[in-house]
Amino acid sequence: MNYGKVIYLRIITSKFGGAWQKLRYRHQKRSLLDLKLWIALSSDTAETVKRARELLDLGADPIVLMSQMASSMLSSAAVATSPAQATMVAPFTGLKSSAAFPVTRKSNTDITSIASNGGRVSCMKVWPPVGKKKFETLSYLPDLTDVELAKEVDYLLRNKWIPCVEFELEHGFVYREHGSTPGYYDGRYWTMWKLPLFGCTDSAQVLKEVQECKTEYPNAFIRIIGFDNNRQVQCISFIAYKPPSFTGA
Repeated sequence: MNYGKVIYLRIITSKFGGAWQKLRYRHQKRSLLDLKLWIALSSDTAETVKRARELLDLGADPIVLMSQMASSMLSSAAVATSPAQATMVAPFTGLKSSAAFPVTRKSNTDITSIASNGGRVSCMKVWPPVGKKKFETLSYLPDLTDVELAKEVDYLLRNKWIPCVEFELEHGFVYREHGSTPGYYDGRYWTMWKLPLFGCTDSAQVLKEVQECKTEYPNAFIRIIGFDNNRQVQCISFIAYKPPSFTGA
């Protein structure tokens, strides 16, 4: 046996194998860089998994591969969220006090003006309660139209409450005459118009009863209440009509 040839072949094989391993390592490293770049520029999860499997088939270390993928995904997520942080809305500063401004500065009394952060200020003016009479819910608001009354009744019906129509000929508002204890006031109980509207599903039926009561007693105060027949309590009450002769509201 020619030992010289065997030793020569082993040396050649060893050098060739080392070169092959170096080439294979460079290819894996290049593929990892390509995968990292792909993750940073693309959100296609299926394609990313496919490329990772190809690297595993080439003999890449799974731990190194997972580490590269995790760091790349975190970096890409940070880059993706940075524009959203840059476009956050500034704190609301549209209702600052005008005391710090010079006296000669013209104050802007338009509540619909544009605030300093670009948002439109929208406020509802409070109805002044001074000199007004209280009629339970919605006491200090302007008189409701038929459309607004219908919406209130629809809300009442959606909550499965029983609508009732009540009226009062003398004191259509709360007052104190026969007692001053906490939680008590006169004028709470009115006369019921007909019976509660059990089974009512249409607000038009309730408004029809209000109109009949108005025709029968044109100088009466009329209100609508909502009664919960399961809990046996009154849940809502609002004024529906005030006589033309009443000037206290």
